[in-house]
Amino acid sequence: MPGIVGVPGTRLPPQSVGGSDLSAWIAGKGRSAHGENEPVSQNKVHHILSVTGLVLVTLHPFGVAVDATSPSVFLPRFDSWVAFLELGGRPAWYLIAVASLVAVLRQTIDRNWRAIHFLNYVAFLLATVHAIMIGTDFQHTIVKAVPVALALVIVAIFIHKRRR
Repeated sequence: MPGIVGVPGTRLPPQSVGGSDLSAWIAGKGRSAHGENEPVSQNKVHHILSVTGLVLVTLHPFGVAVDATSPSVFLPRFDSWVAFLELGGRPAWYLIAVASLVAVLRQTIDRNWRAIHFLNYVAFLLATVHAIMIGTDFQHTIVKAVPVALALVIVAIFIHKRRR
């Protein structure tokens, strides 16, 4: 079974849509070439999901810029709180970029990289508010409830990590 492109040593489950195989892989077990379970580090899974998220988060503003035929969609607005929050995806994108760059450079930055990496929590909250306020796919209450629940989980994780 081939690994994920660009990430040596990883193995996708044979049925990437299959529930038990996929959840076992996410939980830390991948299928080896011999069909046996082999451990996949939680850190490696985190990195794979992070890179996937970064690609998807980057596609959105570039698509909006192409539709608007203007690079101004990358500039945060500070003229009012409402405008800032409605367009909170703009500063969130920059926060994610800085936090990701710092994560890549964590070896040279030493332990202090974690403090900057926490910007991802702020970015997630800004992006969630942005999606709820002007997202075209966030019109129904149930669809709005999912990111709000995720945001509450993110806040709880942040508080938990800060207490350790």
